[in-house]
Amino acid sequence: MQLKRLHATGVGLLILPVLLVAQDVPESTEVVTPEVETIQELSVAEEAASVLEDNPDRKTMELSGTKQGDWDLPVQIDQSVKIKKVYDFLNDQSITKTGKDRSLEYEFKFFNHGAITKAQLYNRKGQYYVVTWANDAAPANYTLRLDYRQGLTRDKVNTIKIPYPAAKGTFKGTFSITGDNYSMYGQILSWRVSVVRDGMIVAQEKSFVW
Repeated sequence: MQLKRLHATGVGLLILPVLLVAQDVPESTEVVTPEVETIQELSVAEEAASVLEDNPDRKTMELSGTKQGDWDLPVQIDQSVKIKKVYDFLNDQSITKTGKDRSLEYEFKFFNHGAITKAQLYNRKGQYYVVTWANDAAPANYTLRLDYRQGLTRDKVNTIKIPYPAAKGTFKGTFSITGDNYSMYGQILSWRVSVVRDGMIVAQEKSFVW
């Protein structure tokens, strides 16, 4: 279920909009195609069938490198738009220990499903954020964003975006910081997930240290 792999400044990224491990998806749930300065998407059916496919034609992703104005958008919270859940998983067995916990063992199997070669497993290794959000008001154009800082990039903020045109209902979007991007720049130290409409943040969740 994975993939389009892009190289931006030597960074390999992938995206999968539907990856929320073991999450219920309401009947109205839609999954749209994501975008980073390139972006992509996945469908619920695709996601269930195979979590991450190394197929370069599947998805596109866009990584914005980041000046203050690129990510520090004005905030105007809209109560009709909700971020219901942010699930994150670090798919790195040298750091995330299962301790014979079957649920964690399943997580690794889920995110590594279909990866056989060392290169494929390398491209799956990293951090994943699966976001469930909803718009209960009239359909509108939204963008789901992940802004984040990594251990070796310090204060630099990177951004991944998933566009949702004419969105109404409940959605799941999956962000991944994997492969070269994870191996070269380290773990995510702080993050913010936001839903943007007309250049304004209308819903957001963020890490404690953001």
